[in-house]
Amino acid sequence: MGFLEDFQASVESLPSMLQRNYSLMRELDKSLQGVQLENEQRCQQEIEDIKHGLESGSITYDPAKLKFSEEAIEEQKHCVRIADEKVALATQTYDLVDAHIQQLDQFMRKLEEIRQVQDRVVSHWLCGREGAAQGKVVLPKLRRIPEEAKRQMIF
Repeated sequence: MGFLEDFQASVESLPSMLQRNYSLMRELDKSLQGVQLENEQRCQQEIEDIKHGLESGSITYDPAKLKFSEEAIEEQKHCVRIADEKVALATQTYDLVDAHIQQLDQFMRKLEEIRQVQDRVVSHWLCGREGAAQGKVVLPKLRRIPEEAKRQMIF
């Protein structure tokens, strides 16, 4: 398979790969929002419980002992893991697109090289060696067809 066919095959698969990655990111977003909401509610409730405990005197003020519950801390760690996974997926998606852009740039350079070679060949053919150096177009000489031969031609 040539470069063009390889490039075309990889580009054709790009939309489905991007769709899959973006769908996964949306799922991670939904999951993260759910865990964040639960954690926010849990932390709010724990703060209210601590306030009421301090106001009623059932809890003494000791900053070293006033902490969120293990559940709240684990939820926050889970949020960080989901966010890290989303960042990794976004990086993977960026790298995928970047690789295709680099491949396209390489393809464009190859096409430009081919075009330049073709231009030189055509210029050499039209101008001849002497004319090419001077930038003049020299058309090849055509053979004159005798009148008798023209009458005999069937179109």
